[in-house]
Amino acid sequence: MTVDVERLLSSWLRARDDIIALVEDRVVTEVPNRAVFPFVKLTQISGAPVYDRPLYLDEAYIQIDAYGGPKVQARQIIDTVRDAMAEEFIGHHVGIGVVTNVRFGDLSYVPDVGYEPPKPRYLALAAIHTHP
Repeated sequence: MTVDVERLLSSWLRARDDIIALVEDRVVTEVPNRAVFPFVKLTQISGAPVYDRPLYLDEAYIQIDAYGGPKVQARQIIDTVRDAMAEEFIGHHVGIGVVTNVRFGDLSYVPDVGYEPPKPRYLALAAIHTHP
């Protein structure tokens, strides 16, 4: 059994005062029909076991989308999320699992053209190593 990293990260972020100050409880894994901005969306885009045995050591690749009102707000949100993950996410999360490493990938500004006008959005990638 592997750790549900989307669930772990979303609940962890929703409990943090620095994130609540920016997006309240709007850390989601699916965009709501009537999205309220700003918000953070987490998506596991892939993952793989670190070794064949034991199979429960996992590396999940998470895309973090930070939607702002203005662009500067989206950047503040993504920076706060990444800083929090880098500083405090590693460790034991009672009842869910253990995070042993976080490695960050690309950071990009990609406005979401699904909205008119396009909504400011920063995307960040993170590889998260976990085990139960």
